[in-house]
Amino acid sequence: MTEGKVVVDERKVSCDGGNGALGHPKVYLEILENNQISCPYCGKLFIYKPSSAAKSVKDKKQLTKDIPG
Repeated sequence: MTEGKVVVDERKVSCDGGNGALGHPKVYLEILENNQISCPYCGKLFIYKPSSAAKSVKDKKQLTKDIPG
């Protein structure tokens, strides 16, 4: 098992175990409401924390969406 923690700023991540041929099949994971997900093969924990720039763009889009017009 490769267990460890990785902080990411994207909700879609992939994991292949990180050891080349000694890893596992590449899987794609999506981080949902609880802001974390574990790889089903190796147990690596991906923790979602948006970067300040990404958060700013997301907040700006939300504000624009909320303005009637």
